[in-house]
Amino acid sequence: SALARARSSLAYGLLYEDKWEQARVHLRQALAIHAEIAAEKPADLKARRDLCLMHYRIGSSYVQSGQPGHAQDELGEALECQMRLAEADPENSQYKSDLASSHHFSGVALGSVSRSAEAIRHFDQAIALRRTALEADPRDSATRSLLAGNLYEKAGVQFQSGERRGALASAREALEMQQQVLVGDPRGTPSRISMAQFLARAGSISLALAEAGEGTRYLADAIESCRAAVGFYYELGGEGHLRSPSLRAESDRARDTLGRAEAALLRGKVSPKP
Repeated sequence: SALARARSSLAYGLLYEDKWEQARVHLRQALAIHAEIAAEKPADLKARRDLCLMHYRIGSSYVQSGQPGHAQDELGEALECQMRLAEADPENSQYKSDLASSHHFSGVALGSVSRSAEAIRHFDQAIALRRTALEADPRDSATRSLLAGNLYEKAGVQFQSGERRGALASAREALEMQQQVLVGDPRGTPSRISMAQFLARAGSISLALAEAGEGTRYLADAIESCRAAVGFYYELGGEGHLRSPSLRAESDRARDTLGRAEAALLRGKVSPKP
């Protein structure tokens, strides 16, 4: 309905500024409206999808605001109804994309509370759905970008659970995917933010491998990745695109990681890649 769309629009603006609780007030009002519509029209797949998406958006907002414990109920509701939609219309690519997104944020939420094995299972399901979609349409840059995001978050959970080499493999594949996206959208703000984030993660994982004595080549990789990440963040900040406190914090962490890597280089007298 128009009222639900208005509530959702207000929420998205607040989410962009990290005003989570205010945004969720509007999202829950939209959820109540969509629940009424879906109850009145149980055979209406669009109405059911709208309801699923509200559960997903509330759940994902908890993940993004660092409250993963509150996310699981909403994401569980989203997954359950999205699975039913996908079963009702197996050829509908949008339903599968929605399902992949809920698996993704379920993985992030579970990874945040150290339930790594469960998290990785969700990421792998999201990745499988995205790969299938990309195989069907290799020119779909939106799906490629989403797949890169799945791999990026999986890398973070793998790293936290001690799978450093696996984490770096996932991070590098995420970077490869995002570089292809950036070729088609070189000035896009979301594309550049993602590139900065992916470079920073690859750099931090490489530095951890170097510090663990896995080889000096990882130190060179860390410096190269972090320098590129800092460059992207500097450019984005100069354009006014780092208003979000979380993005500013990510930028600061990238600079800190670069500083640690360069200090390690000086101590070890290791030559970075040209």
